[in-house]
Amino acid sequence: MIPDRPLLPDRARLPAAGVVVACAVVVVALGVRYANQSRAGALDRAVDGWFVDHANYRAALWLADLGNAPVVLIAAIAVVAFCGWLRYPRGLVLVVLAPIASTSLGEYVIKPLVHRTKNGYLAYPSGHTAGWCTLAIVVILLVVGPAREQLSSRARRWIVVAVVILAVACVIGLIASAYHYATDVVGGLAVALATVLTLALLIDAIRPASGSPTGPGTPVGTASTAGTQLPPTPPSRPSRR
Repeated sequence: MIPDRPLLPDRARLPAAGVVVACAVVVVALGVRYANQSRAGALDRAVDGWFVDHANYRAALWLADLGNAPVVLIAAIAVVAFCGWLRYPRGLVLVVLAPIASTSLGEYVIKPLVHRTKNGYLAYPSGHTAGWCTLAIVVILLVVGPAREQLSSRARRWIVVAVVILAVACVIGLIASAYHYATDVVGGLAVALATVLTLALLIDAIRPASGSPTGPGTPVGTASTAGTQLPPTPPSRPSRR
């Protein structure tokens, strides 16, 4: 069981907020650049063309399917089970909310506003990327953070490597199969990262971690003796004159 630790340590909260702002800037900038368009930009032509020319199309389709809703749902259930095994409610809440939030934000807010299309479908940001990478980021955050002491260093390394490989594979598959432009994938990744970090900050703010040495209203220097019965003070001896 993981103690009631925050999802993000104190020293990581300000950098996390900065990353959220940077991701929002990326999403907005790309959205403005490609709004109401149905053609590839310069970056798309360079990146997409290389992957389409060098990747196996059938394999690319398989990799792109990692971002499909049923696959994401199955993966989310597995991560929920992992959080249940860890007995870590904060992680459980994050796993449940993050994929729903990132997918809804991309599909129902950003895509209709930007209205960039490919093959007749709204393309920016990539919902496949947002859903799959959201889970990947959640797993990495849990493994390198709150669950660090529950897993060996070798297990942590293997989990992070496997998750990164699967996330990159899905991204490459989406580009190589011509489902999405490269900039769609970048936008989806930015949405995923911003969503996970924002929710982590909110969850920690709503429920501060317990078990801190001093709590609100506790005078400094008394926390270590709180709840501890002190031995009786011996009677003082009469002074000699």
